[in-house]
Amino acid sequence: MSKKIEVEIVGVAGDETLYIQFFKDGTPIPSELYRLQYPGNSYVEKMSERMIEQKGDETKIKLSLRTREFFSKCAFPLSEGNTELERDLIEQFGANTRKKIDVDKIHPALFPIWQRVIARFLDGDLFADVFELTTRSDAGGASGGGEPQG
Repeated sequence: MSKKIEVEIVGVAGDETLYIQFFKDGTPIPSELYRLQYPGNSYVEKMSERMIEQKGDETKIKLSLRTREFFSKCAFPLSEGNTELERDLIEQFGANTRKKIDVDKIHPALFPIWQRVIARFLDGDLFADVFELTTRSDAGGASGGGEPQG
């Protein structure tokens, strides 16, 4: 019988921070609670450009660059709570025992799930899942694909 591993958004802080927890058959996996911090659209664009290498007729996409950049700039184990939300999440799911993420130490069962999280996070798709639950912090009107108000 196969066990189902999933990741869920368990918290949102502002427009650029998500909290995720990995689950196995609906049960939280210990030490798998993370804060995801969006690095900004310009950074994501520049990283995307660096991922694509073109030589003559050959095009290479360097996914390892995206993975390394994501884990160094965007994903952080939630090992201590600096805000009320973080303290609540740690109380509910338990603190992550890691201080940083080592790509080579990610469990093989979780790595393909992380790859999907990375793609969805950097293209904004994960934020679309919770967009209606947050209010825009910028005063410049609708942005990021939201519906204009009025």
